Amino acid sequence: MIEEQSSTYRVQTLTGRYTFRIEEFHALASIETTKFLESPTFSLCDNTWAVRIYPTGAKDSHNGCLCCRLMSKSTDEVRATFTITMITSNKKTISKSTESEKVFSSASVSWGFPNFAEVVKESGTVTFITTIHRHIILNQVCTSNSIVAQMTVVRMMEDLFNDAESSDIEVTIPPESKLKLHRCVLMYRSNVFRAMLQSPMYEATSGKIVVEDIPANVFRTMVWYLYTCKFPSADEMQDQAIDLLFASKKYQIDLLYHACEVYLCNNVNKDNVVPLLTAADMLDSSLLKRRAIQYIVVHFSQISETDTYQEMNENIRRDVEHIVAYTRYDDNVTIKLQ
Repeated sequence: MIEEQSSTYRVQTLTGRYTFRIEEFHALASIETTKFLESPTFSLCDNTWAVRIYPTGAKDSHNGCLCCRLMSKSTDEVRATFTITMITSNKKTISKSTESEKVFSSASVSWGFPNFAEVVKESGTVTFITTIHRHIILNQVCTSNSIVAQMTVVRMMEDLFNDAESSDIEVTIPPESKLKLHRCVLMYRSNVFRAMLQSPMYEATSGKIVVEDIPANVFRTMVWYLYTCKFPSADEMQDQAIDLLFASKKYQIDLLYHACEVYLCNNVNKDNVVPLLTAADMLDSSLLKRRAIQYIVVHFSQISETDTYQEMNENIRRDVEHIVAYTRYDDNVTIKLQ
């Protein structure tokens, strides 16, 4: 017998957007360096913020470049990533994003972009759009001082996994991978397996299943989750997340499917965003689709020139470019990541 303690946390991603407009911005082209305009405070992502614009730079060393900074107005420590987009009166757009999560340790700490753009001299209104992302921990649930048997249910399920002696289903993944599994586990954990193994189909009567559309390592990771309720490791997610997304969708394993969605949303980059958007469209994943489109909008000038983007489905590409156009030219358009 051993004493065990456990804690569970739920991580939620918050996203918000704030628009700050400055009319007749060209009149500030001669303002003294280090002078700034600060927006009214605003509340987004469970925190209070302000945006500072230095029309001719925050320091003399900035060579007269416009500087943009985001400031937390809370006394609590806050961590966030953010993007600032500037749209001039002639629709010129410049956008920059933080490459990593920034720590706002007090109300006096700000982060931003010292050489954001050249000093704006044309007349008219300049719009600054700040998009903020925060990952927060919610709902800590603690269980302590519980006495449990050393051989837990999870340990027993791990031992049961691929136990040839007690198995009654054989799964073959060509060309030569085989798994010895258990009908009751597959049926209990997946409605697709239940329908397959309860019907007078070949799989039910023969006790054999052939899987030809899922890689062997991916199918094994999925079934390991069915047995143990253990989500894939970080290395497995890095290598298999997209394939696991398709596999869990096929077999209607909702929690694993959502875990893959969240992982992919948090790991979008310039190399994988087009395949992720294509996968999201095929699987009707609104969460992943919104995140991929949001990323493309911010990095459109770079991504639109790649071969993978040009080879993307024409209907998807047209939808993306429609959103990009409205995001650039209509301040009222917001792309939200739920």
